[in-house]
Amino acid sequence: MTPLELAENEVKLACKKENPDWDGKSFDYGCSCYQSALKAYKSVCEDGHSGFSYSITRSILIRLLNELPLTPINDTEDVWDHSVLNSDSEYESYQCKRKFSLFKTVDKDGNVKYHDTDRAYAIDIKTGDTYHGWVCNVIDEMFPITMPYYPKVDKYKVYTEEFIAEGYLGDQTDYNTRGVLYCVTPEGEKVEINRYYADTKDSFRMKEISREEYEQRKAKMKKEPVIESDGEIEQEKYVPVEISINVIKDMIKNGTWKGSLEEEEVMYNLEHNLYPEDYTKELNKILK
Repeated sequence: MTPLELAENEVKLACKKENPDWDGKSFDYGCSCYQSALKAYKSVCEDGHSGFSYSITRSILIRLLNELPLTPINDTEDVWDHSVLNSDSEYESYQCKRKFSLFKTVDKDGNVKYHDTDRAYAIDIKTGDTYHGWVCNVIDEMFPITMPYYPKVDKYKVYTEEFIAEGYLGDQTDYNTRGVLYCVTPEGEKVEINRYYADTKDSFRMKEISREEYEQRKAKMKKEPVIESDGEIEQEKYVPVEISINVIKDMIKNGTWKGSLEEEEVMYNLEHNLYPEDYTKELNKILK
């Protein structure tokens, strides 16, 4: 079987799983995505590449699909569009024409900073949920962008923890306390961050707090009610939050599990039988 035939078979199997009743002609959103990818793959195959040129072409295509530049970005006037003048006139902002997620700010003294809103994403260690946004600011502080800039395909993965600390501002929201624990760089290196944040009266901003205050807040983490089969709440007691199984697998795979705070927390809760039975079984399977 040739590589193209193998790809065609994989797409056929994927479409069958996506929609067992698909006739190959009518529109199906998922199947059309598979077919589109196969069309692009066929195009590359039809160009008659050698193994080496195919490897180069594939790396180029991956960068294009990830909306990444093929050559380094330099800080020249033609690269930037004026974005916004900050309302208090502290700095001017510019957006890159070649990478829309890249911004440059220039303050009144001429100091320049760069910010890429797409170079990192956060992973919640409890749920495994991912999100972009403000964690890029933390990464930019730790690993400042310099010119020329050639963004990597792989992103910084920033592991975070969020919870509600009772008795503090914002304890009626989804969370009012956040820990930025560590990151894994595009090269696969684990780097400790250990920075902590808490809600402020400004709903769009959090203030940085000390490790001591973070631990105090964690001791007042909102308790989950224990619900009996008849639906009545028996009592409120500490129930440890279950760290996502997928997150633990990922940490084991990239070598960041051993000696981590997450491992310490999980092993303590296992030892004291604090987890539900089903979750305990899942943990025991992957921690053997």
